[in-house]
Amino acid sequence: MTTQVGRDSPENWTPDEIHALMEMRGRGLSWRDLAGQIPGRAEKPCRRRYARLLADEAIRSKLAESYNCHREKVWSEIAAQMPGSVAWVEAEQNHWRIGKAEVPKRARDEFIADLQQQQQQGSKSKRPQRYWSGREEALLSRIEGLQWSGTIFRDVCLEAGRTPDDAMDGGQSARTSYA
Repeated sequence: MTTQVGRDSPENWTPDEIHALMEMRGRGLSWRDLAGQIPGRAEKPCRRRYARLLADEAIRSKLAESYNCHREKVWSEIAAQMPGSVAWVEAEQNHWRIGKAEVPKRARDEFIADLQQQQQQGSKSKRPQRYWSGREEALLSRIEGLQWSGTIFRDVCLEAGRTPDDAMDGGQSARTSYA
């Protein structure tokens, strides 16, 4: 069974119509007057679309409020599991930097095992290589107070998807030594 998408369905509201709806309703226009200003729209669909937009906004606001309220606790717990001394804000920033698609991939045991196997075989990671940014270098240096042991350095490199040699070749980590 197929459903027809009518003119009044949410999929058919243009961004300009939505903007006009919100702006005119914000000025206090009645539903009748408002519908008369948007060609092809009746009062009832205008009311429904406006209510849906407000509900969507309320949900987003509640989500943002809840996230903001609990973020320090959540990220503090995650930061406590990271190597070195990482502030919760840095753990949160690393999460957003990694990206939505990358987080589940990195969380898999196969991903970590693959990286370890590649390092043991001396091969490069399949992931595109990149060098430490200045911000990453500062963060990593602060984690270990510029005294990185070989094991910690290798672990951090692996977690970042790079080999220690790649990190060293970038020139930004030249002062860091590893065994």
